[in-house]
Amino acid sequence: MLSKNDETSGQNTASRIANSFFHGAFKKYSTAVENKRFILKVQERKYPDLPIIEFLCNVMARDLGLDVPDFYYVLLNNKLPTFVTRNILDFHDKSNLVHIWHYLKVEGRKDLKI
Repeated sequence: MLSKNDETSGQNTASRIANSFFHGAFKKYSTAVENKRFILKVQERKYPDLPIIEFLCNVMARDLGLDVPDFYYVLLNNKLPTFVTRNILDFHDKSNLVHIWHYLKVEGRKDLKI
């Protein structure tokens, strides 16, 4: 489904195939393939480097021996850089996780809603 051609932006395609949600400042998408849940972070104008940075951080964490879920760097619709990772909640009992975003206090930033 992720490689389906679309004349519009990849975000619109991602919206049709997955649920979107916000934790932090970056929109994410959640989808499932064969009962495995994944989180997608599609490149956005405001944060164009986020997908590759997420990918490289996961590569470094894995190479340092940290336990990280499966992750991938793909081009959504063969054009939009996208970071894809297994949803860590698949590996843990149900819990009420609180995103670090809720603890950040950044003065002078109107785009941060805490």
